[in-house]
This record gives sequence, structure tokens and C-alpha cells, in this order.
Amino acid sequence: MYESTMDQLFNLYAKVSLGGVIIVDDYNVRECNKAINDFRTWHNMKEDLKMIPGDQAGVYWIKKNEIRLQMDRYKPLLGSTKSP
Repeated sequence: MYESTMDQLFNLYAKVSLGGVIIVDDYNVRECNKAINDFRTWHNMKEDLKMIPGDQAGVYWIKKNEIRLQMDRYKPLLGSTKSP
């Protein structure tokens, strides 16, 4: 779950327009939660993380800034879970 969440973030985050919404529906899953928090910390993201009303597992944030993806943090994950 950690790696699959990172796959989504590293491969799709740059495609989200400024003002776009990132929705995570499995935030209550420990590995997903860790991946989201790691990604946001690594990229110094300060946007408010908000709970989705009426959903005990989901969170979202609004993309307010472009970031330079730190692919050096992602590449080691590829070697541990995917074959060449």
C-alpha cells in the first residue's frame, strides 16, 4: 500500500492543476497514511490536509503550489517492488 500510494503521487501529482484537489480515500490505512505524510514532508507541502465530511477514511488537500518532485526518493521504491 505504501509503494502503490507513492506510485500515484509521484506519477500523477504534477498533472494536477493549481487549485486542483487531491483526494485520498484510504488515509486510515497505516501504509497509505505514512506514504501521504512522507510525500508531503519530502516536498515541504504546507496545504491543509482536511477530512472528507462524512467519510472516516478520506482526506483531501488543494494544490496551491507547484513542486519539484524528488525522484531520488521514489527510485529506491521501484527497485524493491517492481522487476526491471
